[in-house]
Amino acid sequence: MTKTEQENLEIRIRLHRDYSMNPQGFQNWIREQMKCSESLKILELGCGTGSLWRVQKLPKDCKLLLTDLSETVPFDLAQIKGDVTYRSVDANKKLPFEDETFDVVIANHLLFFLEDISYTLHEISRVLVASGRFYSTTFGCENMKELHQLDGEKTPQNFTLENGTSILSAVFSNVALKTYHDQLSVTQPQALIDYIETYQTISQKNKTKIREEIAQNGSFDIQKTQGLFISQK
Repeated sequence: MTKTEQENLEIRIRLHRDYSMNPQGFQNWIREQMKCSESLKILELGCGTGSLWRVQKLPKDCKLLLTDLSETVPFDLAQIKGDVTYRSVDANKKLPFEDETFDVVIANHLLFFLEDISYTLHEISRVLVASGRFYSTTFGCENMKELHQLDGEKTPQNFTLENGTSILSAVFSNVALKTYHDQLSVTQPQALIDYIETYQTISQKNKTKIREEIAQNGSFDIQKTQGLFISQK
């Protein structure tokens, strides 16, 4: 991850952190659903800024391996409390681990970026122990539709809340979906403009629409549909 990519990711995280109406927070909610016990070996693919693990200390005797494409750690590992290491790994390729190495594997908003989801899922299954769990998050097809009506973007359709169960069930024996309910109520126009500019140029016309919406209604409201799949090997 380059410095610019890191900065853009932080801008996107900040918008969700500052303007989400669900006070629990998505990362806290994921950790609650995972219910990680003691003495687990945990692998996260595509860890980004490591935000999933900054919210609380790792359970006793757990070992956490964070991975992403960057050759250098893209954040301060000291921000995470516990036995944690980092390694550069491309989730599109054969995972560089022995069979049945990890108790838990996590892919937080990652699978829809992959070149061949099926291949990576089989690799994840291979490195999981016999009773291992795979946690994967994604969006629903209608996620942030109010924003996408403005910016013309579309939620990736290759792995969503709607089709994720069938995709995961081709590899894992037991798949359950839990949904997280939230919305953004953005009260500062520049925060939303900065967010959009992390992935595309925004026209002056659309900047004006955002400012007018917030001036008239007090906020620009955006529905969020996302959730967590819990898959058992």
